[in-house]
Amino acid sequence: MKTHLIKTDPEVFNAVLVGAKTFEIRLNDRDYQVGDTLRLMETESTGEAMRAGAPLVFSGREIVKVVSHVLSGYGLADGWVCLSFDYRQSVAESLKGLAESWRVVAVDTESQGHKMEAKALRSCAGDLEHHCRHVLKAA
Repeated sequence: MKTHLIKTDPEVFNAVLVGAKTFEIRLNDRDYQVGDTLRLMETESTGEAMRAGAPLVFSGREIVKVVSHVLSGYGLADGWVCLSFDYRQSVAESLKGLAESWRVVAVDTESQGHKMEAKALRSCAGDLEHHCRHVLKAA
């Protein structure tokens, strides 16, 4: 199994993050296989903007996905594949992203003097991560 670093436009990254997008269409220049890991690394600019001269800058956000299916043919151009992500893993990763967002909000909330609300947010984030671990074990 290989790990592939994949530059990902902000709009596409967010769609994967929330679980709305569970696949990648890619040129198969890396011999993608079921079980490979994709590290989707968000860029600050779109691919189109970078082709027009914007520098390649990563936002620092990353999503890790495991390829559950590789599709070729079926209307895809020669040499291109559709890489599916395991649905349960996609849901769990999205929820983990939400939990992390709640932790960030908790820090801000606490800095504004709302300690009880921050504690509740941290507790919810912990519960959510606990459930994510169970979803991933079932996968």
